[in-house]
Amino acid sequence: MNRRAAVTVAVVLVACLAAAGGFFIYRSRSGTVSTSELSSTKTPQTPTPAGPTPLPDFFESPGLVCRRTEPLRLYVALAREISLHKPDAGGAQFPGQTLARVPIVVVLENDTYKKLNFGSDLALTGEDLFTLQISHENQTGGEVFSYRESRADLSGWDPAERKTFTVDWPARGVSAGGYIVSVTPAFGKQEPLRIHTTLR
Repeated sequence: MNRRAAVTVAVVLVACLAAAGGFFIYRSRSGTVSTSELSSTKTPQTPTPAGPTPLPDFFESPGLVCRRTEPLRLYVALAREISLHKPDAGGAQFPGQTLARVPIVVVLENDTYKKLNFGSDLALTGEDLFTLQISHENQTGGEVFSYRESRADLSGWDPAERKTFTVDWPARGVSAGGYIVSVTPAFGKQEPLRIHTTLR
């Protein structure tokens, strides 16, 4: 190899080393980004809202009613029509075999994004969480059943947590006809939430 060729090879090697060195320096700098650079490029997080969820204040569907009773949401579920007579395996019904109970489902749901406690958030009056009354649809003063749910064993709700209660309405001796079930919470505005059912 003559002197000119050797010089050319040396120049090429130096250029390659310089390029490689620059690449590694760039990589090392990009891998050790400062905290201030991270904070300036980090995507800001949306704060968790503390108010109620964006669901409607009231909605109703067959066999279900729901209403926001801040800070909780109250649901009551009951079939629109209930047969008092038990069917046999073939579907026939016998008047002598009647239902023993009619289950009514009451659900209370934390309608906020924060944990709730009874003392500061619910401001309950008395020892009840809610009361339930059943009356004839077309009769004044025709209450046929009442129930109180105690709050003794409850302490609070986690965000979006639901607590489910099943109230058994004794059906023996109850006559056929239309009935109104009213559930009144012991917090908020304490307004009853009503649902209708027909016993046949």
